[in-house]
Amino acid sequence: MKEIPRWAKWALTLAGMTALIGLGFTVRLWLPWLLPFLDNQGERWQSLASLVQVIMWGIGGGFLIWRIWFGREGETHARTTAHIDTGGGSSADDVTITNGNFVGRDAITHIYHTYQSGPGDAALSEEAFRRILLDYLGWVQRAYAQARLYGLESLRPTAGRPVRNLTQVFVPLSLRRFTPPARRQIEELARDFSGDPLAENRAYIALVAQQKEAGERVELAALLTTDPRLAIIGGAGSGKSTLLSYLAFCLADHAQNGSELPFTLPAERTAPVPLLIPLRYYRQYRDECQNARGRSLDHPRSGTLAGFVPWYLKRRSPALELSEDFFDRLLLGGGCLIMLDGLDEIVDSTERGQIRTKVEQLAQDIYPGNLFVVTAREAGYRENAVFGDDFVRLDVQPLTADEIHALVHNWCGLIYGAEAATQTDEIVRAIEEINQRYRQQNLPPLIDTPLMTTMVISVKWGETELPRERAKLYEAAVKVILQAQYLSEDESREALINWGGPWEEQQIWLSHLALAMHSRGRGSATQTAEGIRAILAEKLSPAQLDTFVAAVRLRGGVLEERGELFQFLHLTFQEFLAARLLAKERKASWPILRQYVGDAWWREVFLLHYGFAKTDYAPYAEAFLNWLSAIPGSDPATRLAGLELAAAAVLEIERLDPELRRRQAQRLADFLFTDHTHAHTDPQQRLAASRTLDRLGDPRPGVGLRPDGMPDIDWVKIPETDAQGRRDFIYQDGKRDREPTFWMARYPITYAQFQAFVAAEDGLRNGRWWQGLAQSDNDDLAEQAFKFWNHPRERVTWYQALAFCRWLSEQAMDDPSLLPPEAQNGNWRITLPTEWQWEKAARGHDGLIYPWGPEYISGYANVDETEAGVEPHKLGQTSAVGLYPQGKSPYGILDLSGNVWEWCLNEYNNPERFQEEGDEGRVLRGGSWYSSAASATASSRYGDLPRYWDSYDGFRVVVVPISHG
Repeated sequence: MKEIPRWAKWALTLAGMTALIGLGFTVRLWLPWLLPFLDNQGERWQSLASLVQVIMWGIGGGFLIWRIWFGREGETHARTTAHIDTGGGSSADDVTITNGNFVGRDAITHIYHTYQSGPGDAALSEEAFRRILLDYLGWVQRAYAQARLYGLESLRPTAGRPVRNLTQVFVPLSLRRFTPPARRQIEELARDFSGDPLAENRAYIALVAQQKEAGERVELAALLTTDPRLAIIGGAGSGKSTLLSYLAFCLADHAQNGSELPFTLPAERTAPVPLLIPLRYYRQYRDECQNARGRSLDHPRSGTLAGFVPWYLKRRSPALELSEDFFDRLLLGGGCLIMLDGLDEIVDSTERGQIRTKVEQLAQDIYPGNLFVVTAREAGYRENAVFGDDFVRLDVQPLTADEIHALVHNWCGLIYGAEAATQTDEIVRAIEEINQRYRQQNLPPLIDTPLMTTMVISVKWGETELPRERAKLYEAAVKVILQAQYLSEDESREALINWGGPWEEQQIWLSHLALAMHSRGRGSATQTAEGIRAILAEKLSPAQLDTFVAAVRLRGGVLEERGELFQFLHLTFQEFLAARLLAKERKASWPILRQYVGDAWWREVFLLHYGFAKTDYAPYAEAFLNWLSAIPGSDPATRLAGLELAAAAVLEIERLDPELRRRQAQRLADFLFTDHTHAHTDPQQRLAASRTLDRLGDPRPGVGLRPDGMPDIDWVKIPETDAQGRRDFIYQDGKRDREPTFWMARYPITYAQFQAFVAAEDGLRNGRWWQGLAQSDNDDLAEQAFKFWNHPRERVTWYQALAFCRWLSEQAMDDPSLLPPEAQNGNWRITLPTEWQWEKAARGHDGLIYPWGPEYISGYANVDETEAGVEPHKLGQTSAVGLYPQGKSPYGILDLSGNVWEWCLNEYNNPERFQEEGDEGRVLRGGSWYSSAASATASSRYGDLPRYWDSYDGFRVVVVPISHG
């Protein structure tokens, strides 16, 4: 029943009191007719009438006020609305919770009535029942109060505060309804895996990945009202078991202490008793029943799942041994929330189907009146699914950025005290950097589960400073996961914790498995149990192999099972463990690695190989870098791939040696920007290498900034006469003209150089550079489309390009070293080129069609070659300036054909007009990455309004006499 608003209570009170007053006067009027023997004018009549009025007004008014203002709050099934603060920066608003008045004695009485409602005579008196129930609820609170988030069980107390309370760190999981893929869908998708004997398994996994994020979202507050039978599905470490622990603790605490519940209970479910049953113990229970067969026949449910539930609970709470019917009668009365944890942990796939049937029987036939929640990983598929259709399936979603922040915040608040905020920011920032790396590679984020999030926290706690190098972080992560121990009383897992000996040995076997799986290519990133056995047959005995497969199925962790296939928790762990093993083998690994230089599937292995070697044995790491930079006997493509990998590997190091950085950058640049490399490598490969160079620091003159932060322009002299003394040059259709000496930038202005103008105090936002222009765009700068420092600055208007020139000219007046040496003692200015200056620089005195010659040559410019069917090259984006060295002009100027169109000073319709005022369309020259090869000739013209910009528009600058236009 909903709570009545306060304003409505006042309205009801006023209306009720008015009605009572009216009724009192009505009774006074009609009382003589009811009592004719009284004199209605006598004193006795007056006294009696007054007494009736007082009784009616007093008792009736009091009852009315109590009923309106207080009566509804005492109802057994009342609900109220509250704001539940999760303590982690997120909250659940308008959550319906069981009213706090129905607690303690009333709740336990309700549970006792449920116990009594079972068939037959109850064995326990109310007093004995209360004692056992309170003992049990107390055990539940103690057992599930501790924050056991993977890998952090043994954290020491900080400042005298033990890390124990789950409610202090718990962050609600995101859940979505899931509809399993139909058989027809699986078969259709399996055709894409033709020839693969595991096609249907792979199709099922792919479909599950698509559909698990599409269903209706279910909040924690409404979880138990969604359906009486729920199956929660999620991968290893996704927080399923922690969710059940949280539900159990909250229900026990609510029944005992009256604490408010952060979730709604179904109607008539005032105080369900939480029963959390890990199904991994079922095998042990069944074995005990078989070994005590004679005695087991005395109980009709011995050996069944229905018998297993009370067996497990009695072993955990000794007080329950005193009663044979305590749980049985509660279950038969429908008074429990039964949580079966780890349905997939029944090791044998055949038994999986059997246990699924038993769970269905338990819920439908044996204990039908109870609430059921079952958890499982995505282990089986189709007919071997881990739960039946009678359960509503909810899939655990990856943690969002906000949820990760909340979880980190909660843990840091417990273990770091006053430093919690700083530590939270550092850890969250590191997680985002790691995840972003994988998003850029179109891979799922590495850290998006409670397991992986708390792993990072644990590493940070154990290492004092969170490793910023991936190899160090993954080494620590593997150690945390392999060393993570379960509860000391958890004997069902004790034999499997050290399945391969100490954790160091487990790491070795997993490393061999990772290398073998990675060596077999992308299709082998998943393996059947038989495939796992075949790979490790030379490393482990048959008995060890059996234990290994069983341990993976039971525990998950670094390696896990999905859809009957085994794979590493994340591809990163496979890559790291393979890299680690190869690094341990030192130079003996080079012949293996030599085969995969340039193979994108192996890229991360190379990078992590160097990162681990740097920590493990620095002299080898240096030798590996030198070998990778000059692989003996390699072709240009392999050589460039090795140099790029070496440069990228150096970037893996947190505290990078400046000399090492400079040396590797120079090695890569010297090889990348040569005609020989250009002739024997693919543009896409060169583009990737140039972007790695950008991150390392492009050392070429004319590309970046000077030490003082000003643009470093590599000026090229365009003399008035050539070596033969010619002044005339070809302009457009054979027109000859003369152009006094000027200097032109070798490259278009780069993103790094333009940003110096944007960032300068007297730069972009200074109104001086916009005086006289038709539009002041100093507050309207578009964002760079391709954010690489050594790429051209694009999305720039003609006005903004001219403002840059004015600013740089002003800087050159104070610092002439910004100009070419010959121009430092004269009256010169930096500006945009006129069309004839641009065309002379591109065509020379001989009037070349393209800067390199009479016809287009494939791969000589960053253009869309596919548009005219010239060749297949199409980068579809800008490239590092100078990446096409064979496309240089007669003066050695680069990128005059392709990459970006370049703004010129003069108007498009009136080329002789090059004044800076007005808003007439201006000229762009040179073609771009977006246009065809035909548009990139040295004479092609293109015009646009000066206020417009696009991702294929840029500019370069010239130095001319101040009096010259």
